[in-house]
Amino acid sequence: MSGIPAVASDAAGNFVIVWSADFGYGIMGRRYDASGVAQGGPFVVNSDIGRDQVSPSVALNAHGGFVVAWRGPGDEDALDVFARTFDASGPIGLQFRVDAVAEVQAHPSVTSNAGTGDFVIAWQSSDAFGSYDIFAQRFLWDLLFRDDFES
Repeated sequence: MSGIPAVASDAAGNFVIVWSADFGYGIMGRRYDASGVAQGGPFVVNSDIGRDQVSPSVALNAHGGFVVAWRGPGDEDALDVFARTFDASGPIGLQFRVDAVAEVQAHPSVTSNAGTGDFVIAWQSSDAFGSYDIFAQRFLWDLLFRDDFES
């Protein structure tokens, strides 16, 4: 593994490890059962391939789903926070941008409500003057994945 890994587990002891691939060109992950046996091989988390995808964070829910957040290149070479959700069988859709500000984003951290799967992603944002702020965004799992939901 390259980069700094992050790990999260569920109440049953199953866990997911995520890390930055060599040279930051992707976020990788791997699932394990409670006894530490790998559940399949490593997989690519990000759906857009680019440079400098780093600082992953992961959270699991009680239904076998999980969310991974990370920092990567966005519009106009800004660094943004992205996330992607997974269920027990693999990714659900493509990655999505979490932040909505035009400055440099860093250090994403995700946590989830184990029962509902709802999750919160927090991150640091810096402006052109060197000031830092902390932002957070809450996501409702059921609203993200309802068939009749329109964004």
